[in-house]
Amino acid sequence: MTAGKNGATAIVAVLLVAAVGVILVTQPSSRPFVVTALLTGFAFCLFDTTVNGHVTSLRVWTFGHEPGSRYSVLPIFSIQAVLIVGVDYLVRRRGGLRRRPGKASLLPAIAVVALVAVLGGSWVADFRDSAFRSYGSLNWGPVAAKWQYDCAHSRSGTISEKFRMIPQTLPCTRIRP
Repeated sequence: MTAGKNGATAIVAVLLVAAVGVILVTQPSSRPFVVTALLTGFAFCLFDTTVNGHVTSLRVWTFGHEPGSRYSVLPIFSIQAVLIVGVDYLVRRRGGLRRRPGKASLLPAIAVVALVAVLGGSWVADFRDSAFRSYGSLNWGPVAAKWQYDCAHSRSGTISEKFRMIPQTLPCTRIRP
């Protein structure tokens, strides 16, 4: 049984609150960074939503089309940075980075595997397909060269192109070599 998007979001939120709470309580030297990172991410979310309201009002059509998802990068990055600082503190405090003769600590290896799994999973999701502004990952060099060629032979000073199946008229004065 899956939790769905809302359930998964709630589960991750509870886990993050617990992890950040443990970091705040047990790591006094990390508190200024943790508070600053989280408040900055929160302020960034508020600013984006205020400036561009459709970020929260448009529905997510598919995993490949999530309006405004680019605005979540900084807050997600700040949460990941907080978790990295927390794990680093834990490993260093327990002496996991010091090499002791005859004793190997699994704590650094576990920390690295956990961070790679969490960060790798989120980064794979971020780069799962071409971006909205990449227009299907077109190679723009040949497209621009064709436009320049067409403009050089245009009698009207404009060229016609189809963009996402919609005819567009491009003025040649806007196409620079």
